[in-house]
Amino acid sequence: MKQCGSNTNCIDSFICELRQGVPVRTALASLTISKAAGLFVEHTFTVVDRGNLCAIASAFTFGREDLLPDVFQRIVDKLDVEAGGQLADFKYHLERHIGLEGDEARTIALRVG
Repeated sequence: MKQCGSNTNCIDSFICELRQGVPVRTALASLTISKAAGLFVEHTFTVVDRGNLCAIASAFTFGREDLLPDVFQRIVDKLDVEAGGQLADFKYHLERHIGLEGDEARTIALRVG
């Protein structure tokens, strides 16, 4: 994110609070973020906190690993073109994640579910 000039103060602050042991919901409430982003994070941790392995695997498999990699790839490709190729490191990371981790995570999650 820093590579493309985005302000990372919000996520940096959130992660710092989590590392200090602040509960997710408390740390989230201290941020100035969109309602949609807050609801997404809140829902994610509600699912995780319930401890239902099938629900967790489903949320991450079908709600993220199955959908988001292609969406992110298109967004990053477009941003990289607009930034004159300055997102090469981020593109590499994303492609590596999709290629190496995406298929493996999806396979494991489907097996668990």
